Amino acid sequence: MLEVDAVTFDHFMTLVHPANDTEEDIVFPILETLRMKVPFDEGEFMRRYSKKDSDYRRHLRETCHECLLDDIILGTLDDMGLETESMKEIVHNAVDVGLTTREIVFYPDALDTIEGLRERGYLLGLISNTHWRWLEEYKRAMESYFDVITLSYEHGYAKPHHSIFLTTLNKIGVDASRCLHVGDSPIDDIQGAIEAGLKTAFIKRDGEEADSDIKIDQLAELLLHLVPRERDGKLR
Repeated sequence: MLEVDAVTFDHFMTLVHPANDTEEDIVFPILETLRMKVPFDEGEFMRRYSKKDSDYRRHLRETCHECLLDDIILGTLDDMGLETESMKEIVHNAVDVGLTTREIVFYPDALDTIEGLRERGYLLGLISNTHWRWLEEYKRAMESYFDVITLSYEHGYAKPHHSIFLTTLNKIGVDASRCLHVGDSPIDDIQGAIEAGLKTAFIKRDGEEADSDIKIDQLAELLLHLVPRERDGKLR
């Protein structure tokens, strides 16, 4: 069994998953909302957006530097020759509309696992790679489960960049060797956490393998691998 003081989790496909099997694409409701406020050619927008999104993903792989979806949309409109300085609020609101169409739910054992860890005295953190902005209502709900939440679009770098792990450790107040990170990505979660000095637990969601301290098929198995501890003092 591992002895740690804190457990951090990946978000998407570790704790939560899409509510249905259809592929998520929030760009189309964003586009429809934008065109109600600003006239432009839909075909040109999609061509330029696809190029912008492809460049973003390539740059993210190469540098781990994160970019907010709002900025990708604004960059697309700027490439189309539109004056975007006055459109930031319009784009923000349109992205909000798109985000409300995203339906995600917790895995069946996720909340019980989180509560079980909290009852055993562990500090809890969440580290999410996302260039999709979290709506305030959802963020407040997630903050009720975790002591610390680090989102890549706020931090500036995404996993596996070591800084997103180290920043979370600094906020939660534990050394890397006393923290276990749980995730489903062999590279972003496991390799990134190992390079930052954390212990790791790999949850096998799609048949991939990873060189982690713990391998689990269900989140509830975590409780079998950790030494219970008492939580001493409040998070600073």
